[in-house]
Amino acid sequence: MDEVFDLNQFIMSSFSYTSALVHCLQDSSESNKDIALGLLLSLPFSHQVIKNVASHFKWCYWLMCTPKAVDCTTSAYNWRLLLHSYCWQGPGYLKALNKQLASQLMHDFTTVEYNHECNNKILAKLNISADEATKSRTYSYLLTLYGLLQTLQLHHMAAQHSLLQASLQAPMYGVIQTLWTILKERKSYSVPSEDLKQFCDCLVNECLCISKICLPVVCNSSPEGFMPDYKAPEMKDDVHLGVHGRAPRQNVDCKGVPTAQSLLLCCWHSMKEISLLFGEIVVRKSKPSSVADNLISPEKFCLVGDFFITLLNDARHRGAFEMGYVGFKNFCSSLWTINSPNNIGLSRQSLKDWLDNGIQSLQTTSIGNITRRSGGLPYYFQAILSSAPPAETHQLLEYVFKELVKVVTTSTLTFPSKSDNIGSDSIRDFENEGLVPEPAAVHALNVLRALVKDTKLGESILPFLSEVYMLAVEGYASEHWAVRNSSTMLFTSLQTRIFGVKTVQDEHQRQNKMTSRKFFAQFPDIGSFLRKKLESTVLSLEMLNCAVFPILLSLSRLSPSPLDDKESDSSLEVFIPLLKRCASSPVWKVRALTARTFAAIVPTKNVLEEVLKLLNVLPMSAQVNVSHNKLHGILLMISELVTQLSLEANKEHRPQDFSQLLESLFQVSWLGLNGNSCCITKVVYLKVVTRLIHSISQVISARKSLNSAVKFEEMLTSEIVMSFGIKDEEWSCHSGLEDVLVAQCVLLTSLNLSKDISIAFLQKLAENPFKSCRRVLCRTLFELHDWELSSQFLGILLEGLKEDETMEFT
Repeated sequence: MDEVFDLNQFIMSSFSYTSALVHCLQDSSESNKDIALGLLLSLPFSHQVIKNVASHFKWCYWLMCTPKAVDCTTSAYNWRLLLHSYCWQGPGYLKALNKQLASQLMHDFTTVEYNHECNNKILAKLNISADEATKSRTYSYLLTLYGLLQTLQLHHMAAQHSLLQASLQAPMYGVIQTLWTILKERKSYSVPSEDLKQFCDCLVNECLCISKICLPVVCNSSPEGFMPDYKAPEMKDDVHLGVHGRAPRQNVDCKGVPTAQSLLLCCWHSMKEISLLFGEIVVRKSKPSSVADNLISPEKFCLVGDFFITLLNDARHRGAFEMGYVGFKNFCSSLWTINSPNNIGLSRQSLKDWLDNGIQSLQTTSIGNITRRSGGLPYYFQAILSSAPPAETHQLLEYVFKELVKVVTTSTLTFPSKSDNIGSDSIRDFENEGLVPEPAAVHALNVLRALVKDTKLGESILPFLSEVYMLAVEGYASEHWAVRNSSTMLFTSLQTRIFGVKTVQDEHQRQNKMTSRKFFAQFPDIGSFLRKKLESTVLSLEMLNCAVFPILLSLSRLSPSPLDDKESDSSLEVFIPLLKRCASSPVWKVRALTARTFAAIVPTKNVLEEVLKLLNVLPMSAQVNVSHNKLHGILLMISELVTQLSLEANKEHRPQDFSQLLESLFQVSWLGLNGNSCCITKVVYLKVVTRLIHSISQVISARKSLNSAVKFEEMLTSEIVMSFGIKDEEWSCHSGLEDVLVAQCVLLTSLNLSKDISIAFLQKLAENPFKSCRRVLCRTLFELHDWELSSQFLGILLEGLKEDETMEFT
């Protein structure tokens, strides 16, 4: 029987293996650190992981006090290793810890004396003797926590003296990160709840004081460039703020003066670590009946809640309020478990009241300038709702969505535009009448976007998506740019939520679509809304209605269901005539998107029929007065449908069908010749014919069926030859001539019955004295994707390039 491989025994077989794992704790990847630490913690206590514990303590302390966040993380992992592996040794661990804390704190802040009575106080609290304490892992754990807390207090004092200087020489976030990392291991040390609660109360007090120092920076309107009036403090001889006497390693200029970047880094990292620490403290093991069963007192629990609310409502820096969301969500999860108010009045009803306050705050001008994405406000709502128990979720979501939609509709429909000349008195009148200013709509839309994106809400928000979807589409037509911007982001989130994440890059591929039957069954109100909105759009095509873009984008993600008939409620047939009219829009982007949408909703079996209908609409000659916008839209729709035909050429359609299409195209051949003065429609027509030629070559082995194209080929050749005589300086006077000539050359090469004719034709382009014609040849060869053909003209093109460079140099 094979022996089982013992990983621990293999690691302990050589100290070098253990040293390599300890070295991995310095890796920049936290995943690697987790794996290495997990292996080290799995080793027996008797195995020596680190040779010199005192030296390692000193190194960890130095890393913890550096302004580099990666080093602070490394320090936290090493503190866990030291505490787990050596606290069982008792005297050796305590001696190294006491020595390091006392000497280091005295060295860094000689104006503050280290509290040597800390050990005796902890002994008294645990009611054990000094001899017993040296064998107690619990005592070692508490001593470590109190020692780190005192380090944090000293860093806090440095920040009070000068926050700028402390941002480099005594940053607080490294100590806070180490503290909450060690607190996560509290279950392994059997610490009495009263002792742990007393420590956590002290820690929360200290962190709240630190947050008051950092909040003005992260809540500033421009936190990245915020720099308070700073004068280098006159340091006394007995005060030294350095870390081991070393100069700070980053975010300083050549003179060691702190910058705005170092200040912001210190403040937002400190707020981040405080949020994570509070989130760890407020998490409860079970479902207690009151806050009193938590790690902190009810009063501190209430202060932590106020901290999170202030941070999420006022912070401007993303790094600060993103981690605030994580901690606040843990806080809300704990509060949802409290059914009845406690001695300070906190319960699950408090969360509902906070939702009401949040919605009311949206309607005030005090938060009008947070950020264009509303800062931490969306996270505020998201944390309360996503942490709610399932029984409460639907009712809360229904209330919040209803109120947010009301805020948006009230503000965007009744408040005057910024372009109007209104004063502060007029704005106050609007507020007195119950009308909401524009920033409220922006914040409400951003909150809706956060809720739609939150996957933890799952299918709970599906009943409310129809109303939010219609709100987002209406927002595209707002007079306010901020509302249009927020509506665009909300619509993008809705597309992902409704149709799912794209499985392939091209969103118009079949894998990224949903059948119309499923879509309209799930969201019945959206179908009638899309139809009415599109009908109103085509009635005024001359005026751009931005709401047409989201409508077309949604329709392009639908595919016709084979089970639907024309009279079915889920049928897409009703949109076809509307899209044909929309293709005449004076806006190019609207025409292009309409063409893609049109090809997407036409059933595969009806594609050929629709192409013939569109070809019959095209005028037979240039004498007919017709809008080129309409011509361009029709040709774009034909182009998209022909592309769809090309993909299905070998499956459902006969060669005769393609020949019929080609004959119909040649009947309007004036669109690709000089009779058409519009280069844009000319290029689209030529590309359609070329694509159809390639489709025919796939289903017909012989090209004899192309005899009907001979006349068109002769006229096309004569026009190309005429273009050969245009000089380089005259090309700028012929707008779009190069695109037309390339399309003509590609089509003519495809029409030729033998490759020899193609080579002879391209030879004329290569030998042309004008470099613009040779550039046309390069683009033509690129469009043809024929490497063998391209290699024959490579030498000629290179010679021409040398001549052009010589002439330019001369």
